[in-house]
Amino acid sequence: MFKFLTAKIVMKPGVDLYSLVDSLDTESVYHWVGSDIVESLNGIAPGVDQVAACRHIFARMINESPEDYLKNSDFLTFLVSKLSSDKQKELERRIGMSLTLLNEGSSQISQDSLQVLSGFFGIEPPSEPLTTAALATQSLGAQYSLFDHQRRAAQQVWRHIYRGSSRVLLHMPTGAGKTRTAMHIIVRYLIEHEPCVIVWLASSAELLEQAADAFEQAWCQMGNREVLVKRAWGGGDLDFEGFEDGVLIGGLQKLSAYFERHPIPAFRIGRRTKLVVIDEAHQAIAPTYSSVIEQLTETGADNALIGLSATPGRTWNDISEDSRLSDFFDGNKVTLSIPGYSDPVSFLIDNGYLAKPEFRALEFQSESFETSSKERKGIDYSNELLEQLGDDPSRNALAIREIQCLISEGHKRIIFFSASVANAKKVALLLDAIGVDSGIVTGGSSSSQRTRTIRKFRRRTNVPMVMCNYGVLTTGFDAPETSAAVIARPTKSLVLYSQMVGRATRGVKAGGNETCTISTVVDTNLPGFGDIAEAFMNWEDVWGTENE
Repeated sequence: MFKFLTAKIVMKPGVDLYSLVDSLDTESVYHWVGSDIVESLNGIAPGVDQVAACRHIFARMINESPEDYLKNSDFLTFLVSKLSSDKQKELERRIGMSLTLLNEGSSQISQDSLQVLSGFFGIEPPSEPLTTAALATQSLGAQYSLFDHQRRAAQQVWRHIYRGSSRVLLHMPTGAGKTRTAMHIIVRYLIEHEPCVIVWLASSAELLEQAADAFEQAWCQMGNREVLVKRAWGGGDLDFEGFEDGVLIGGLQKLSAYFERHPIPAFRIGRRTKLVVIDEAHQAIAPTYSSVIEQLTETGADNALIGLSATPGRTWNDISEDSRLSDFFDGNKVTLSIPGYSDPVSFLIDNGYLAKPEFRALEFQSESFETSSKERKGIDYSNELLEQLGDDPSRNALAIREIQCLISEGHKRIIFFSASVANAKKVALLLDAIGVDSGIVTGGSSSSQRTRTIRKFRRRTNVPMVMCNYGVLTTGFDAPETSAAVIARPTKSLVLYSQMVGRATRGVKAGGNETCTISTVVDTNLPGFGDIAEAFMNWEDVWGTENE
């Protein structure tokens, strides 16, 4: 190990990777870049030197995930074949084994050998990605301020639940600080009901990750002791043994399945739970999920329940469903009530808390897929469908043309919400190839890469930059300077869509802008999502800019 580490530090690269890429023939470049990238590039930038652009894309693809490429035996064999015989011998000396053995075992290559390979080609493998397993249980140690309207809402909710009982729905529009307000209430509840278990429920990984990140930030600034945070979504086993003080952030689907299979542990966690918070509160009345909530709230002595909602207007809601939701929360609803204003959004815009948005619909009808009955009935669209949408060159070209349009209108910071991780990477590569600065942040990004990319995106410069994002809605991702969002990630979840919209609606008082633009790719043959986007575009009914 010492030999490898020393070699990495003192030796210069044996071969410059980018010079090697520049020397490759066109067929090789097109092969490694992929036909879909070549086709998309031809569609969005027909006048660009395609070979040069694809060489640039290929180099960036390697630079984005060098460790994966070096572990790929086909790629490593190809790379070695392009070296001169002298350089091949030099690589063998550095690595300490024959290149034949190296190629055959590249998928099991040691970390030391990876370092040598990286140093030889002048690249650096990334740090390990942040994983849910690594963060499953954390110890958090403690100023978390609220605006006046947020404090009033928090206090109204507190009057309902502070004794450990009652149910209440907190309704705050997108960008009004609903999650932050709720975290303020949770921290207070943990302090005043020690020891205490609080359960936060949501249906999507994005919203769950956002909640976990927001609680960590809130507790570190306001907490009074060490507590546990348990993440219960995605893969991995659930273990509640000894969990008596802290916050469980759980996926509704995962907990529902777990409670059905393990009634005794479910009973025990219910006994310890003193407060339940459910994001996207309209899902609380679905039979499967209401069963989870009842098990958590009706087992122990305390049974307080808070529902969170950002549903924007009457046109989206079904009246009978609204009635059932009201009954579920005992008719208790807290909204932002501002003297002199008929609706809270007008107040938030007039006073600089929110930017005034312009909504654009980018209609797209794909002929490459058909939605199954499962997709039509499911809570949200499957990963398979999202991957399929993200692979459509015409759909990607539509989004990229809109990004170019936004840049021409003067937008400097734009967020692109992609349909998948692969889609985020592909669009970033295409943007880079046509001269648009871009960064990538996904749930699998390493912590160091995420920090560097977000820091660059937050920097105020006159050079436009696009952040290509998938699956990251955490407070750590907040970039108030963002003045536009292109949403190409379809969802049936109004809250999830609201969260994406909210990334570009930060007002001047929140470090943002007076106005913003929200462009949504509306897949016309995809059931449900068009209605959600349409709900947000109906300004008079949904957002109401005029006082009555």
